[in-house]
Amino acid sequence: MLHSSSQRFIVLGLAMIVIAWLIVFAMILNLLQESFALSFLSYALGLGGFFTGLMGIFSSWSRQKDNKEIQELKEAAREKPDDYVPYFFKMDAEDEDFQEFLEKEEERNKSD
Repeated sequence: MLHSSSQRFIVLGLAMIVIAWLIVFAMILNLLQESFALSFLSYALGLGGFFTGLMGIFSSWSRQKDNKEIQELKEAAREKPDDYVPYFFKMDAEDEDFQEFLEKEEERNKSD
């Protein structure tokens, strides 16, 4: 499923391309007077819409890839939970690093 920002970019790109096409079509049918500025605007809208749509597609693919990697990590963590426990949870209560960690957390909590 597409993320909403990716969807917006794809729809915006498509809308820009359609508007550019309509401007060109209106100039061909003599509904709009042909001019360099209007032709350039149409070209810029079409090109901008193309790249905006591509950006939305690539963003969607990137999110899908990231979500797949996160799911794989979650599944691996379920199979071997000890390998994926953060370091500070594995610390022994008598470990000096753990004591320093606790002291820093207490100081941070007091200052908040």
